[in-house]
Amino acid sequence: MNISTIILAIAVILAVFGYFSKKRLGLPSLGLAAGALISQQWSSYVTVFLQQQGIQLIAPPLSNVVITVLIILPAVLLMSVSGKEHGKITRLFEALVFGLLAASLLVTALGTNSDKIVVSVEQYAKIITVVALVTALANILLTHRPRKKPH
Repeated sequence: MNISTIILAIAVILAVFGYFSKKRLGLPSLGLAAGALISQQWSSYVTVFLQQQGIQLIAPPLSNVVITVLIILPAVLLMSVSGKEHGKITRLFEALVFGLLAASLLVTALGTNSDKIVVSVEQYAKIITVVALVTALANILLTHRPRKKPH
């Protein structure tokens, strides 16, 4: 199994999980972006630390696993505190954007170019990332919380 298949599988799993969780995905999308920044800064340190603890992986390389976990973990944690989304069409749109953002960030971080679909994602990664993050910000800013009734 090559890296592009794994990236696409992770993106599809995140999108499906996002849809069926019935959660707003603006905050988790920003979590993916935060995870990408964290992985850029800390993946080498975490990989070395895990190797010193005796954890060894050959296929996939430990560094790729660390990068993937560091990107996805903040999004999964933020999904647990995200608000509910009731509209099916909105949930579907948010899930697709969330999955595309995950694929874009993973392809950029792991740097693969073997599959046609992954090459397309890599080619448009900057556009996908900007559009997904603007959509996430709009999702967060346009969310109306129920107002508390005065006592």
